[in-house]
Amino acid sequence: MRVKNILDDILKAKRRYIKVENNAKSTYQHKNKFENTRKQNVNRKNTEVLVKITSSGKNIESVGNHVDYISRNGKLDLITSDEIVYQGKEGRNEIKKILKDEGEVIPHKNENKKEKRETLNIVFSMKGNNNVPEDKMKKAVFDTMKRLYPNNLLVVALHNDTNNPHCHVVLKVDNGLGKRINPKKSDLQNWRVEFSKSLNSLGIEATARTYKPKQIETQEQKAHHYKITSFGLAPYQFNQDEKESYYIQYETTKGEKVEIWSKDLERVVKENNIQVGEFARFAITRQEPVSVTVKQKQKDGSVIEIKKDTYKSLWDCSIQGRKEQKLNPIKVDRKAQYSLKNENVKGADLSRTDKKDDRKIVDKSTKKEVKKDQEKEFER
Repeated sequence: MRVKNILDDILKAKRRYIKVENNAKSTYQHKNKFENTRKQNVNRKNTEVLVKITSSGKNIESVGNHVDYISRNGKLDLITSDEIVYQGKEGRNEIKKILKDEGEVIPHKNENKKEKRETLNIVFSMKGNNNVPEDKMKKAVFDTMKRLYPNNLLVVALHNDTNNPHCHVVLKVDNGLGKRINPKKSDLQNWRVEFSKSLNSLGIEATARTYKPKQIETQEQKAHHYKITSFGLAPYQFNQDEKESYYIQYETTKGEKVEIWSKDLERVVKENNIQVGEFARFAITRQEPVSVTVKQKQKDGSVIEIKKDTYKSLWDCSIQGRKEQKLNPIKVDRKAQYSLKNENVKGADLSRTDKKDDRKIVDKSTKKEVKKDQEKEFER
């Protein structure tokens, strides 16, 4: 009998454990938990303010229709910036006339080919079922708008026939001094903050949530634009035996370091204020003729100076994000064209073979013919 009683107790405990476990997994228990959470959230006091631009008026007809709506066709009071109360149908018509004529005149429908916003229709309220006294709600709205736009005409109507009392505001865009307002998202955030401050000063608990702007995604690297890692003056290809030149080093998409060299790159970097870390593209876009003096060794061992008519390559750049432009690279002929300037050369050997046209320069007339051929090719 004793062993049997022990087994019965174990079985009872096991059955109870299984029942509790099954109840915890049931959808009914989850539903009850959700309902309890929802009730707690509903009962929680919400002190956040709400400011929203619902629409705008582009002509006196649309402005008048909105005045009719917020006044419930004359049943509700309308209050202007001077805190003068207008009542009934006559007061509603007077408000329309004031909005039309004060400051910049609001045109009739189709009076102007291109219509623009003449009024902003705004709603001020608090989220949730907050029983804010009517007089304090109206005063907070007036205080807020007068701080923000002291010269702009506004009309206010309070709607208290809903669970959430709120104020409708008609704000004229022109301030009568030739300036027009054009609010953006940042301005709306500022309106909320100012409205909550006005309510707090009247003893109403109010808060304004700060909405963080969406993070701008990293801009994709444009084609042929690479990250600049360094630039500056240095011996050509960092060879101490070479003359000083200018280089720009950038990193390719594969992580390789590449350098380009040209004295003209210094001008490009300074003119465009290029910084390390920017993405840019460089290309030779044009050439200009220049004359350079070089030394040439003759057959007899003497050294003479000759002038070469050649071309100087000029660079341009496209910088991602601030100076993006289409570059038209040109093909550079590395074989420099030149002609001998005989008047500046002392002891020049004119009997040598010209590699360009494979003819010997033997006298002045032949020399002139060679020059003419080179000038024609330069013009091409």
